[in-house]
Amino acid sequence: MRISDGNDDVEETQIDGFMTVDSTDLELGDADFFDFMSTPVIYKFYNVFDTMSAYGFFEDMSEDQKVGLRFQNVQIPQGATITSAYLEFTTDETDSQETIVTIYGEDSDDAAPFNAWGFYDLSSRPLTDASVEWNIPAWTQVGEQHQSPDIKSIVQEIVNRSGWSSGASMVFTIDGSGRRVAESYEGDADAAPVLHITYTTSQ
Repeated sequence: MRISDGNDDVEETQIDGFMTVDSTDLELGDADFFDFMSTPVIYKFYNVFDTMSAYGFFEDMSEDQKVGLRFQNVQIPQGATITSAYLEFTTDETDSQETIVTIYGEDSDDAAPFNAWGFYDLSSRPLTDASVEWNIPAWTQVGEQHQSPDIKSIVQEIVNRSGWSSGASMVFTIDGSGRRVAESYEGDADAAPVLHITYTTSQ
C-alpha cells in the first residue's frame, strides 16, 4: 500500500506543533532549521535568520520534528496473524550522519485524516505499546529504496483491536534524531512511502 493522498504524509514541528502536509520531502529525524523558520509562528523572523545563514551562521542547526504516515483502505482482517511488515522509503537527498528513529503505530480502530490546522495533531494521537527502533544506514544514492526493520508487532497490535475491520486506515509516527530525507507524495507520487504487510488467517 502506497501513500495515495498528499494529506497522508505529514511533518509536525515540535516547537510549535505546526503540521506541514504539502512538503516535497519527508525528513526522518530532524528537519533543516530553515524549514522550521518558515512556519507561521515565527515567520516574521525568517528574513533576519536567513540573512545570517548566508554569512555562515547556523550551518549545522536543525529542529526536532515527527513524521506521520496514513495508509488508507488496509485490507487486513481483524485478528489476522501478521507474519511480516515494513515501511519503504525512497531517497530524496543523500546523508550519512548518524540517524536513529522510533516507529509507533496509532492505537485506534480507524485512523482519522490528519488535520492540517490542528496543532500537535500527530503528537496528540494515542500510540501503540509496540514500537520499533531503526538505526538508519547512510543513504548514498537518490532514488534508492530503503526498508525499515520489521514492524509486525505494531501492525499486530492494531489489527488485534476488537474494533479493527478490513478497509480501515493505519497511521505510523516516526520520531528521532539525525536526518534522512525521503520522497513524499508531493515530491514524487510514484515514490511515496509504502507499507508492506504479509499475513495469514485461520479461515
